[in-house]
Amino acid sequence: MVVFVVSVIIASIDKKRKDSVNKSQIEGYFIVKKPDAIKYLANFIIIFGLLGALFFGILLSKHTETVSIGHVNVFLCFAFVGVLYRWYAYNKRIYVNGTSCKYVRLFHRSRYFDYRDVADIKSVGHSRVKFYDASNKWLCTVHLYCDNYLELENLIKGNWSNNSKKAKLDSENIKRDELVNKAKNSVKF
Repeated sequence: MVVFVVSVIIASIDKKRKDSVNKSQIEGYFIVKKPDAIKYLANFIIIFGLLGALFFGILLSKHTETVSIGHVNVFLCFAFVGVLYRWYAYNKRIYVNGTSCKYVRLFHRSRYFDYRDVADIKSVGHSRVKFYDASNKWLCTVHLYCDNYLELENLIKGNWSNNSKKAKLDSENIKRDELVNKAKNSVKF
């Protein structure tokens, strides 16, 4: 019963966040989060666990000899694992708001960073990437299958291309300024 109440509370919180996500996408911000398939899988695990516990609870109440309280406990534990998995997937996100990012993980403090500070993206395994800043300090880890991951990667790589264009323009301006200074110094009145 407690597991069911907790899953209903998490579902209502998730609906509130989903409404705020849609509103924030209109304003141009986005959230990198686990895909909805994980939420549905966790819901299936929760429902399967609760139905199994209910089924074996009914058989236990009818004093069936082959059913023990252990059967009910196993299915309640199964449902509890589904709740934990859903809670984990719900709490691991990256909120991108303009230029700032907020990396939220379960049992950790939120980490704030500017996406323009990302200097390197390294692949870890076959489905995860880690973002590092210029001093090779780890910023966050993102799974490739997360919703809006490609938007975040394009935003970062777009910033890299803008920075390289800016660096080229700066170097051209410096060269032009050096040539102008040489020309001024060579002409004496």
